[in-house]
Amino acid sequence: MTQGNRMDDRNADKVVVIGPERWLEHARRFSDFTHLQESVFATAMADRTRSELEHVVIERSGMMRAAAIVRIHHVPIGRDIAYINGGPLMLLKEAGSSPPVEDILAALRSEYQVRRGCLLYIQPTITSFMEIDDLQGQILAGGFEPDASRRRYRTILIRTDASIEVMRQSLHGKWRNSLKKAESSGLEIEDDDSPEMLARVDPLFSDLVQQKSFKTLMPSGTFTSLQWSDGRSPVLRAAVASLEGTDVACLLYGMHGLGAIYLVGASGADGRRINASYLLQWHVIRRCHDAGVRWYDLGGIDTDDNPDVYRFKDRMGGKKVELPGQWRAMGGGVRGLLTRSLVRLHLRRNARITGRSIR
Repeated sequence: MTQGNRMDDRNADKVVVIGPERWLEHARRFSDFTHLQESVFATAMADRTRSELEHVVIERSGMMRAAAIVRIHHVPIGRDIAYINGGPLMLLKEAGSSPPVEDILAALRSEYQVRRGCLLYIQPTITSFMEIDDLQGQILAGGFEPDASRRRYRTILIRTDASIEVMRQSLHGKWRNSLKKAESSGLEIEDDDSPEMLARVDPLFSDLVQQKSFKTLMPSGTFTSLQWSDGRSPVLRAAVASLEGTDVACLLYGMHGLGAIYLVGASGADGRRINASYLLQWHVIRRCHDAGVRWYDLGGIDTDDNPDVYRFKDRMGGKKVELPGQWRAMGGGVRGLLTRSLVRLHLRRNARITGRSIR
């Protein structure tokens, strides 16, 4: 790896470390840039998992072709783990064509698996899968395989580039009736990316966690504590429904380039009574449409352990999608097998994160 200086072979893709202060200007050039590759959010996640972060770009002849925030977890026994969640970013807006996925993955393997001896895991965004032809085949050709120790990612996608009339007609009749009730209830919707708006998510979300007793990687106060250098998140937004001046429901979502994703939703008793969550979801769908976003990912489904939430999402008229949740670089030898065994034990000890939590 180089620290900004160039290697002699200018025809090879290489991994270059950049400072976190330069990350946003690079990441914003990608259509698949999400909250998972947002520096402040990734730092908060790294702190909770006791990992280190590296901000890197993959370039050739001085031209950026991909980028990633790499989370590195040091393992006392076995090999360190390098993990790219929500990346690598590959849909460069000005490129005009699909990226050389195999070359990008080869550069990452060369740096982290070969040179440093890490186990390397990646989890590209749903937007990448939707926009890059045969991405799964290209990932396999790039030397990665689905990680059988992790659950496959099942979700529902809503095409938000259709007309408002078509999207509303696609809603299940019962869902549409619940939406009509919410629309006539006098709710006011506010939507913003400011820290003040994100902080309004915390109380409702914390109440939900306590009531439902589910595990989450983002504990109470998380959204209040996130601080961006320019005062606003580049990808996270909060929509809050209020009734007579009191917040009754909230929805946190990420919006980026070609896609958006539902992250957290919570309603108080008054919000549930008037179906506020229906109005919030419809608000986000319309906002995605107005912003030119193609896909709205409903944030995962679990038909067995969370059937009520699955039914709510299924009635929104989207398309069911199932993809490998995580990919790992092939190979690794005996030490790699040992480390993967330790990782599986760690995953089994942790309570499973539900579909309501942030991934």
